[in-house]
Amino acid sequence: MTTYLQTHYAGTVWGIVLNYGGINVLDELDGVNCHRLYNGLTLTTSVHNDFDQLLLWFEAIPVGGITL
Repeated sequence: MTTYLQTHYAGTVWGIVLNYGGINVLDELDGVNCHRLYNGLTLTTSVHNDFDQLLLWFEAIPVGGITL
């Protein structure tokens, strides 16, 4: 059962991703796009907790003239 706090949190995270990463989560996960393998991320429980608490994050890195 989804709670208001879970929905609010998800909306906030989507806003952060869009504003700071330039990625529209709704477009990326719309329709058949949601089943792309690179949308998945497997983490151990401790790493997942660190990620949730923003103690661990992703940063773009330049590789061969493009940013990954």
